[in-house]
Amino acid sequence: DPRTQAMLSATNYDDAEKLYQRALAIRENALGADHPDVAQSLEGLSALYRQSGRSDEAEALYQRAEAILSLPS
Repeated sequence: DPRTQAMLSATNYDDAEKLYQRALAIRENALGADHPDVAQSLEGLSALYRQSGRSDEAEALYQRAEAILSLPS
């Protein structure tokens, strides 16, 4: 049933979003906002947003990740 599949997909995205956000918060708190591992979490959340049609939010997270990765080590 297509409606069931859509509901499951939405639930999976919601669950995945919560997990990505939690991982991001943990990494920011533990490592600092400009750590490359934070950029990795941002990229993951960005990809999820892109897949779920949230392009503007995805782009903002991607830009933040790129800014972190362009910082000198």
